[in-house]
Amino acid sequence: TKLPSPIIKMEVRTRVIAAIFIVCSILLPLGSATHNGLDRRHHHRLYRRHHRGLRGGHLHGVLSDWFASKGSSQDLPREKFDPFGFLSKLNEGSLGTSTGLHEGFYDRTCPRAEQIVAEVVSEAFQNDKGIAAGILRIHFHDCIVTGCDASLLLDSTPSGKDVEKTSAANGPILRGVEVIDEIKARLENECPGTVSCADVLAFSARDGLVLSGVPHYPIPGGRRDSLSSHAEDIIGNMTVPSASIETLTQLFVRKGLTIEDMVVLTGAHSIGRAHCSTFAYRLYGYNQTTRQDPKLEPSIATHIGSTCPRPTIPPQAEFTSTSMPFDSKTEFNMDTEFYSQLSEGKGLIESDQAMAEDPRTSGLVKEMASNQEVWLEKFAKAMIQMGKMDVKTGTEGEIRRNCRSVN
Repeated sequence: TKLPSPIIKMEVRTRVIAAIFIVCSILLPLGSATHNGLDRRHHHRLYRRHHRGLRGGHLHGVLSDWFASKGSSQDLPREKFDPFGFLSKLNEGSLGTSTGLHEGFYDRTCPRAEQIVAEVVSEAFQNDKGIAAGILRIHFHDCIVTGCDASLLLDSTPSGKDVEKTSAANGPILRGVEVIDEIKARLENECPGTVSCADVLAFSARDGLVLSGVPHYPIPGGRRDSLSSHAEDIIGNMTVPSASIETLTQLFVRKGLTIEDMVVLTGAHSIGRAHCSTFAYRLYGYNQTTRQDPKLEPSIATHIGSTCPRPTIPPQAEFTSTSMPFDSKTEFNMDTEFYSQLSEGKGLIESDQAMAEDPRTSGLVKEMASNQEVWLEKFAKAMIQMGKMDVKTGTEGEIRRNCRSVN
């Protein structure tokens, strides 16, 4: 029986409204952290449930591939809901700065990428355990300035200006660059022009930490390499060893990290060494009125005096090349001994020691010192977060063939 025209129109409108509701229920959760009390994991389940019955399946395939590439619902984009903008980003293959990264980034294009990185780092570590701290420092110094873009690895740029690597904050202390060179050479032989130097730094820093005692944690890939590097960019983006907690906090917050991240990541000083030029002033010339830092623990003062020669102008080679471990007991192990020494007033670096004394951070230092498992878990999470700092993704930058120079 033929239905009256108004009823047909009503049915059509009903179906259109229902279709819009389904589409919105699929897409809207992607634009916010929560929706009607449901978390993102539930959104993911709803998405799959809605689309099992759809025919044609093009949108389903696109979104399914994207969700699969993310590996986790924790990195879903947080932009304000904009379905047309969201779909255009999907078509471009990029979801912005942080969402351009995902675990297993090279699974199809260079399946052995992370394995090759781990092999080279392991070989270097067997010959020199200190290499783990060296690579970690390169990664941090690279990220904290203009983002994790391997700009620190450039020897020069077409502009001819001084680069980050030659600055006083980096040049004298960089260690592990040759390991990065070897990793990149093997990767170029395996899959040319595929793995970025920025990702090599992130993967190799992680692998060095694992060899030093940190449980393995996944690192998302997809960073691209900077086309420039400027020594002047370090100004305001790195601090001096005597920096106050206020200055350190402002820097970390500006970079998208928290005070807890700052304290947790400072635990990287559980491994590695510091050159006399970064701490000997605490013994030989603290300020214009006081020769020795009144907070310098006596045994540390004695150790500095027997290790670091009195500085001269200009500094002698022995002074600039001599170093001491941050952690005097377990130099090559990522453990909480470093925090315990801070709690005892035995920090080598003045700003490290200040964290154990400032009320904003002292409680965190005690917490880390008392529970190694908690610290290691927090440390891994903070490293992942730091590795997302101002990254270049998509078509930004390039994939360098040689980490020391632009293509």
